[in-house]
Amino acid sequence: YRAANATVPTPGSGCYSAAGGPLEIGISNWADPVSSYAGDAWKELGLSQLNDLTSGSLIGNQYSPASIKAADQTRSTSKSSFLQYALDSGRNNIFLFKTTMAKRITFDGTKAKSVIASTGGTTFELRAKKEIILSAGVFQSPQLLMVSGVGPKATLDKFNIPVVKNLPGVGQNMQDHLFFAMVYKMNVITGASMLDPTFATAAEAEYNNHHTGILTNTGADYFAWEKVPSSFNLSSAARSDLASFPADWPNYEVVIADLPFAPGANYGQGIGMLNSQTARGSITISSTDTADSPLINTQTLATATDREVAVAAVKRMHALFATKSYKKIVVGDE
Repeated sequence: YRAANATVPTPGSGCYSAAGGPLEIGISNWADPVSSYAGDAWKELGLSQLNDLTSGSLIGNQYSPASIKAADQTRSTSKSSFLQYALDSGRNNIFLFKTTMAKRITFDGTKAKSVIASTGGTTFELRAKKEIILSAGVFQSPQLLMVSGVGPKATLDKFNIPVVKNLPGVGQNMQDHLFFAMVYKMNVITGASMLDPTFATAAEAEYNNHHTGILTNTGADYFAWEKVPSSFNLSSAARSDLASFPADWPNYEVVIADLPFAPGANYGQGIGMLNSQTARGSITISSTDTADSPLINTQTLATATDREVAVAAVKRMHALFATKSYKKIVVGDE
């Protein structure tokens, strides 16, 4: 279904389990036209194509797989895969509490005992026979730990929370995946075409009837990772900071995407993302109630090294869209 210039190589044999599992991974049946110029553009800049993005090697560029079902191009999420698989398995030991908020974890000494939860104004307790798995995301996991008495003692004392365990690291060392984008008008089809009612209606029919067309694409499907080229004049301090990362660790990522920016014109974009952040943010609580949002300090671009790498990534994207490959479709200035 994909255009000939958007062929995706067969991934390495070790990328996926032969037995498979509930979560499905696939490639969109429609490649973003903006992305189809990226491989040649990166080649002009000296960055090689990878066979795939799942073999463990990242320095390079290639189309990205996505969590979509190949058969019908629908999303394969944690809910539609693992959760639904479990609910449909016939097990009688799975209970799903919808629209329910965990308020705190209770402890017997330092052993987790139960979860206090609330829904519709009713508070109840879920007791554990064996263990409690806390998986509430980057922000709510440390929040739930702290309101339950696990975290920095100074924070717990501030809110008169009895200390179960003084763990100063809870909520610390957050690495923010900062991204920044630059936009160019382009003379190929992009997500902006969906702002045309006639085009959108046809696209919906194509997706529903044939599982093809623009609606099978996530809008961002071509990825590249690299280190800051040696030709860039980074400070000695920045070079030293970046040298502390593994040899195969990229400094930044560039994603090619399209943008429904405005009707009547098509826009593509490059999205730069820092991968070797040296700044560290933090998360703390604003009250003893998980219904109140935690306080998040991302420390975005707080170090000179992060700022230097971000500038290098922007310059690199400028060079990318100035290549002979992208000049074929870029219309006008950034």
